[in-house]
Amino acid sequence: MSTEDEGSLTLLAKTIQTQNQRFQKELTDAMLEAGFNPAAALARLNQCGDQIQQLEKNELGFLQRMGDWGAQQLSQAQGSWRETRLQIQAGKAQVLVLLGRYGEAQQAINAARPLVTDPNHPAGAVLDELEITIFQAKG
Repeated sequence: MSTEDEGSLTLLAKTIQTQNQRFQKELTDAMLEAGFNPAAALARLNQCGDQIQQLEKNELGFLQRMGDWGAQQLSQAQGSWRETRLQIQAGKAQVLVLLGRYGEAQQAINAARPLVTDPNHPAGAVLDELEITIFQAKG
């Protein structure tokens, strides 16, 4: 690999890291906002949902360019992005329940379920509780 290639990959890595840090801050802020301003939190979570595919594509593409080392990191990176999508969907479901938008909350729950790959994952219990809340609210 030439020095020029290494420089370009270093710059790309820094760019991806900066973008991912901004994204994680936005996601964290949205989750924190959910309790006192659910409508704004929902808008922020939707924004995060719109951004995640491109960010994931950028990171996975970078890892593929990194050769053997990057190939070893792919599985972990894919799992991390799946976990982030799960957080977004579960967060959306929680906020939608708070807003009384039960049909949309159920859709978010349904979108989150396939992302729970471990039967002991705490998000599975959260999704179950949300479905019980929806069921009780509908009477």
